[in-house]
Amino acid sequence: MINNETIANYFSLRNDGMALVAWVAEEGKTYDDLIALDMPDDYATDLIELAELFYGPVSHSRYQKRCRESARRLRFCVETLAVVKQASRNIKDANARWRFREELCRIAGDTQVVRRAARRIKGKYQQKKPLVDGLRTRRVGDKITMSITGPSKDVQPLVTTLKNAKDEEGRPLDPIEWMRTHRPIVQTDITTHAVLSVHDIARVIHGEGDDVLVELTDGTILTGAEVVERELREQCLITLTGPTLGPINTYDGRIATYKQRRACDAESQTCCWPGCNCPSEECEAHHLTEHVRGGETKPENLCWLCPYHNGVNGQKGFGRMERINGRLAWVSDATGKARFVEDERRERRADLAKYREAEAARKRTKARHLHAVQPEGAH
Repeated sequence: MINNETIANYFSLRNDGMALVAWVAEEGKTYDDLIALDMPDDYATDLIELAELFYGPVSHSRYQKRCRESARRLRFCVETLAVVKQASRNIKDANARWRFREELCRIAGDTQVVRRAARRIKGKYQQKKPLVDGLRTRRVGDKITMSITGPSKDVQPLVTTLKNAKDEEGRPLDPIEWMRTHRPIVQTDITTHAVLSVHDIARVIHGEGDDVLVELTDGTILTGAEVVERELREQCLITLTGPTLGPINTYDGRIATYKQRRACDAESQTCCWPGCNCPSEECEAHHLTEHVRGGETKPENLCWLCPYHNGVNGQKGFGRMERINGRLAWVSDATGKARFVEDERRERRADLAKYREAEAARKRTKARHLHAVQPEGAH
């Protein structure tokens, strides 16, 4: 018969998943033993695998011990431990895999909190594969999905054509029809927003902008020299920013009817959430202080967030965007630590500059090699 004591014992045991895992390991229980106790199949499978993971012989025994201690202290249930196990499976490097498990085992919260945290932090433990320019296809049934990788300045005109171009009669252009008939590419005008500091714009004007990276709000990244080479058309927007004053002014070829949104571009041309590269043209203007709570619609209370991050902002386990001493930042709700948007942008640009330099060096080496092996007398 079920009574209060039975229920209390059930939840006490259920909420101490590591104790159950330890019992399976120490008693040498098998899958069949657990099924004989009327345990559900998936629950029994998880317990056997968790016993092997947290109590079996491993090369990282100290990490394993710390994971056990943290999970027991925070009273992880079996379902939460199973999330730790499942989320770490495809991290190839053993050191990174155990560091990831240890970080998850130190997160206080229920299964959903740990699952969201796993999705959020997993990227930093996975080896990033270098993107290779080219075309890839995936086939499912009679459908083919095509993926193109290349420099943003070369691929963005194609994206613009496929998304926005019209045919001769003004009807929306069918992307597949365009590719089949080789229609002309619509050249990307810099009608999107470019943000430059006063120092950088002076260098660009004087032809010294080869190492100045200009990020447009449609996701394109150009050097200052490439900006000069392209045609600035009627609807071009360029914002100048000072080192301390933020946006100085926004210039356009016609009246700027969305000046508040353009001012947001001065702080970030992508979603402000850490690690998100969604172009600001596809983002939403997020109110740092909600409008219903008196937040005003003005630049200092706005920032760009993609639809997904605008939806999860402020929810438990996700953190929220704030402005700290005038600087935009993402603040963790678990630790209270802030990651400033300008620091994130600086790191991203530094990584991009290193990549471009490495790519240029590779091309120079290849050119020298081809020149060295050129047959005598060849022209």
